[in-house]
Amino acid sequence: MPLLQVDPKLLDAANAFRRNPAAGLPPLLAAVGAPHDVQLLVTPLGELKNEQQPELSAKLLDAAGKTATTQLGWEWSAQADASLGLSIAPMLDAEENRQLGIAPADGHVVMSYGAALSLSAGLSGQQRIGAWGQASANLSAGTDARLWWYVQAENRASVVDAAADAARYWLLPNDLEGLLRLAPDPMFWGLRLDLKAQLTAGLSVGAKAGWTAWTYGLDGARAGVGLSVGMDARLQLQHQGGMRLHVRPEQRGGAWGLKLELETLDAHDERFGVTLSAGLDLRALAASAERALRAGWPALDAGRLSALTQPGTALGAQLGELLRAKIANPELEQLALLLFGQRALPDVERQLVDRLTAPLVDALDNASQQLASQSADAAQLASDWMERLLGKAAGDTLLGKPSVAKAANAALKAASSALTAELKKLDGEIQAAQAKVKAGASDALDKLLAPLGAFGARLNEELAKLDQNPVSTAIAKALQAYNDARAGLLAALSEAKKARLGITLSEQVQRSRNASLAFEGWFGPNGDRAAAQRLYQALCSGRIGLLGELVDAASAGGCFELGSGWLSETSKLVDSESALLSLFGRDFSSSRVSLIGMRFKADLWGHLSAADANVDIEAVTKNQWLQRSVSLGVYVSLAQRDGQAELSLSLKGAYAARGKATTKAFVQHVVDDYAALLGARTHRDVGLLLNPPVAPENAKAYWRDLVLTLPVALNAPAWRRFEALDPAQVQACFLAHGLDCLDQYYAGMAGFSHTSPSEVLKELADENFKGGGSQQARMLAYLGLYRPGHVSARNPDLDAANRVGIAVQSGTWTDGSRRLSVFHRFAAVLRCARTLHAAGPRLRAILLAEPMQGPPAAFRAGIEPLLMEIRDALEAVAVASETMSGIGIGTFDEGMTWAFNTFILAMADLIGQLPPGFLLMAAGPGDAQPVPLLLS
Repeated sequence: MPLLQVDPKLLDAANAFRRNPAAGLPPLLAAVGAPHDVQLLVTPLGELKNEQQPELSAKLLDAAGKTATTQLGWEWSAQADASLGLSIAPMLDAEENRQLGIAPADGHVVMSYGAALSLSAGLSGQQRIGAWGQASANLSAGTDARLWWYVQAENRASVVDAAADAARYWLLPNDLEGLLRLAPDPMFWGLRLDLKAQLTAGLSVGAKAGWTAWTYGLDGARAGVGLSVGMDARLQLQHQGGMRLHVRPEQRGGAWGLKLELETLDAHDERFGVTLSAGLDLRALAASAERALRAGWPALDAGRLSALTQPGTALGAQLGELLRAKIANPELEQLALLLFGQRALPDVERQLVDRLTAPLVDALDNASQQLASQSADAAQLASDWMERLLGKAAGDTLLGKPSVAKAANAALKAASSALTAELKKLDGEIQAAQAKVKAGASDALDKLLAPLGAFGARLNEELAKLDQNPVSTAIAKALQAYNDARAGLLAALSEAKKARLGITLSEQVQRSRNASLAFEGWFGPNGDRAAAQRLYQALCSGRIGLLGELVDAASAGGCFELGSGWLSETSKLVDSESALLSLFGRDFSSSRVSLIGMRFKADLWGHLSAADANVDIEAVTKNQWLQRSVSLGVYVSLAQRDGQAELSLSLKGAYAARGKATTKAFVQHVVDDYAALLGARTHRDVGLLLNPPVAPENAKAYWRDLVLTLPVALNAPAWRRFEALDPAQVQACFLAHGLDCLDQYYAGMAGFSHTSPSEVLKELADENFKGGGSQQARMLAYLGLYRPGHVSARNPDLDAANRVGIAVQSGTWTDGSRRLSVFHRFAAVLRCARTLHAAGPRLRAILLAEPMQGPPAAFRAGIEPLLMEIRDALEAVAVASETMSGIGIGTFDEGMTWAFNTFILAMADLIGQLPPGFLLMAAGPGDAQPVPLLLS
């Protein structure tokens, strides 16, 4: 059975309509099942009200088919749809007439007759690859064409009569001669064509595998460890085309011709992405760790912690209980008389105990050190305070009674002994906990709970104090730290997501290109008909290209007048890379996005009138404490000024840092380091410049929301100054500032622990270029040995190491590995300077070359390789952090990276940027303007 079918009765009705439109229209409408009111169809157009205007739309073809086959393991499915419709639209209103350039004659209206064709087809399939993978593919295509004819009719004509008379005007858009013959006819007002087409293809391949490895948990039981790896790759291609053509009669110089307005679009989009992932599931091992913790690390109740923190309070409570039990009522009355001036009251016992213990509580809480070290007798201290409380006579009288003195001393001794015993017991537990922490430093528990190591470090620090200072406050602090650590560990282990480790690497590339043509002209009935046909058919084909020669020939032949015509092209290349490390519920991410954009505009002969290009790089490093970003962009602009083409370049960028770990100390650290490199003055206390809130909780929120920024900008005049410098001066400036930044950043770190990067570089340069000019020349020559490309300190380029004289071993961390990666990036920073310095002359050689003529695509192809070089150059300096975690190398408060600092310091120096260099600024919550943090 054919995929698409048309009812034979419909074909018969269509043939009858073609032979006799007036008589054949009602049967045709009936055959296609078009809903209509017969009375309205025969009503004169001038008598129809707006709400009565009929709008008929009939599908002449509506069919769909679907098949499914299996071949070579692929499961395929396919479908196709097609529809063809005829419509008679209502009369055009005044606004529509204005837009289309239509002016109906008196007593007439203009009707719109339309035909619409829609075709679509699709194919998709999928196949499994082994046990873990699957591939899928899809292909789809579609087109949508809509054609309208605008024909005038008398008000007295009915819809049926108007449609029958209009049929002779229904010519195709590419029939130039036929349309020219209709141009003088006052009933014909032209036609309009909208055409859209799209082709899409896609391919994806994915795989995921998982295994379970067995190990022994911390409680001795077997525990499973889940391992998983995954890969997903996708490719998608899309091509879109479109055309809008409007042809209408227009009279010029007494001759009727056709005014043509055309817009065409050709768009391509390509996308490719690949994602790699790996995971480690430690939930079973975490469960065993939690069991081990609960068994070996007993919890401390709040009462015991309180007794250590406030020993006087605990002692006073015990003393009160003992006093109540030991003192007889007659003695109680005597105490009441001494203390309150009267005999027993209903609540005298409570008041008495409160009066006696209150000063003891305060005093003993403040004397906890003496109690803990047993340097004073608790009973003697208590007797002294009772004497101060009651007076010596009263104290002697009271304590002179054997029963009272015995009861008081017994209570105080019992309470003091209980407290001392408690302290000794808890001290023993702390020592045991300390031993357990030290013993477990290298076992699986320590490795498993590495992200929580800060708790353990704090605990060890507090416990270490007990060896030299056995004071209850230190014990209490240690116990509290222990309890906090224990609670944190158990909370971390109880959450399944924090018992997983995972890493995801992703790269996405998108390339798009849009070409368009805008054209307006008038075709006359006379002159060189062949030249007119060639130009008209080229326009109707939708081809986008140089039409100058065809326009010249048609104009010379006296058959065409050009109104306007432009060719334009835009393109965009986006490359994004990202890495995400999930470690026990904490995410560390690093991303880089680059964008190359180009825009060109030329006339029909290819004379370039305007061009713009940009290269943007943004690098972001983010964790739960801080987010740092660096952005840099080079912008190219070509414009016509006073008839002359002028090309200008500029640069913009910024460093930004914010996050909940932002503190005054961090901001001060960044400011001091930057000022030291600049040789500028800085305020000793940035807090005085920023004026944060005084209240601690408000101050913390202020620093958390504060944004530290360093905007960078070179306008067109500044870029011209940079470009005019001697290349050797540019390289020397970047080398000098780079050495300063390296020495500051890597001071005392691995690879340079007993020296400095500048000294190591000088030694390597001397070894490789003995006697070769100045020290500066030798260092530049040495750095020139490094080839473009990224080198990782963990996996160094062994060929590069041999070439530059650095001993390294693949897969092993050595001082040589660090030196190789640092100097390789330094060489890339110098290459960035050379590339940017030469960018202007190289771009002018392409865009301003005589003659400035060619299709926009040729200009795009000419400068795209150079823009990609600029992108690669900026990547070497647009570095937000030296590590993916964003923590930094050997520091938790990493400021601006040395590569970015080198770039901005050298650029500021070369162009004479004042006040000193580019300004480091900060903006807190509510600040109307950023606050400069350097003093000029």
